[in-house]
Amino acid sequence: MRGMFIVALMVAVGVLVAAEAPKAPATETKKEGAVEVNKTEATPAAKKDEAGKPKAPALAPALPEPKEYEVKDEVVTDTKSLLMWQRKHADKSMTHKEAEGYCEALTLAGHDDWRLPTISELRTLIVGCQSGTDACKVSDQCLAAKCLSITCSCQKLKGPGENGFYWQVGVWQGEGKYFWSSSIQGGKNGKRAWDVGFNYGNVYDFDRTQKADARCVRNAK
Repeated sequence: MRGMFIVALMVAVGVLVAAEAPKAPATETKKEGAVEVNKTEATPAAKKDEAGKPKAPALAPALPEPKEYEVKDEVVTDTKSLLMWQRKHADKSMTHKEAEGYCEALTLAGHDDWRLPTISELRTLIVGCQSGTDACKVSDQCLAAKCLSITCSCQKLKGPGENGFYWQVGVWQGEGKYFWSSSIQGGKNGKRAWDVGFNYGNVYDFDRTQKADARCVRNAK
């Protein structure tokens, strides 16, 4: 299902690009008596701003800035957000409910207040893909399915991390692909929760009864 979702996103990107590709000027042939006259439509003028200057073309979404981490044996602390992360994710994949219980029961580096991260917190780990920026609208404030778009994903294994993963190189232990967040689509009784696939850099809503990885977090401040 995940693979089909990614293919669908890529097809959507292709359709969008095709739809926006410039078209050749239309040619209209009219007969006037015995002579054929070719009448070509004028090329539309470039869009201009209020000052009459041509508008610059839209830029591609910016990529997330590299992170600044304090890395220790068991934990990683984001020096900007002051979130402390479990460096090595859980040893096995688990359902969403199991992942919540795992983090709540975790004692690590002398702390026992671990929890599953929200989708906004989990997205801060994305590096090299616009899904880690405001270009992707899925966040703690936007959890509905309509918040998901093609800007919430990148190409498979083209990131700057180990083996092409979309996270910071030299920081995390273990691979894993999809990681649960605590954010549930459609409220606390919803059947799907948001997660991040670091192999595609994608934000994705996933059936809570299926299995994914867990990396716990706590507030370091």
